[in-house]
Amino acid sequence: MDKTLHIGIPIGVVPSKAVVMGDPDRIDIVLELMDSWSDLGLRRGYRGVVAKIGTNMIGIYSHGIGGPSASIVFEELVKAGVKIIVRLGTCGGLREDIRPGTVIVATASGVRKTGCSTNMYAGDNTPPMAPDPLLASRIYESLKANGVNVLLGPVFTSDAFYAEAPGLARELAGLGYIGVDMETAILYYLSWMRSYRAASVLVVSNNLVANTDEYLSNQDMIDTIRKVFKTIAETLTGEK
Repeated sequence: MDKTLHIGIPIGVVPSKAVVMGDPDRIDIVLELMDSWSDLGLRRGYRGVVAKIGTNMIGIYSHGIGGPSASIVFEELVKAGVKIIVRLGTCGGLREDIRPGTVIVATASGVRKTGCSTNMYAGDNTPPMAPDPLLASRIYESLKANGVNVLLGPVFTSDAFYAEAPGLARELAGLGYIGVDMETAILYYLSWMRSYRAASVLVVSNNLVANTDEYLSNQDMIDTIRKVFKTIAETLTGEK
């Protein structure tokens, strides 16, 4: 059986719908929601699972940290036959009223002019970095209907977690961004370039502009991650 080069995903036999997460440990958090599942293994730190929830088959994959790592996974999922990719990740909040535990459906993503993985694809051009509008809207409405504290808004994507200058969070907030993560931009850009449908749903782990040290770990977010994943999976049932 042919497999993709880096993450070893079987080509042509995995589900066409995928939920991706940066942290492979988060896959274990959602597996108890599955009716059945089979592990595709762990390769180079990337994990893959094929799961059945209700009548829907979904692939669940980890993509690591940052755009360069994530881009490899997104490219290889498309090579394997995936048509829809939804990121379920975390982000920092960029408005003082956005508390940890809030969920953001990213309506767009911005990046720096230089130093981002999108530049390796787009060069000096400004790439389209937005979700599939219908998919993002349906996920947002489903989350609201299920009682999730959810916001719609643009996020900023950074490739350098520790290199950003002090004060950047407030600068980004002033530009209208409501969250910052490390993968949404490349997910969205590649979706238009490689013709897959995408959305990014982010749980706020901490607030970068409020005067607080509160930070939610995986354990703190278990209930939210499961509820959001279940809602995404239910929404994907009707998507093609």
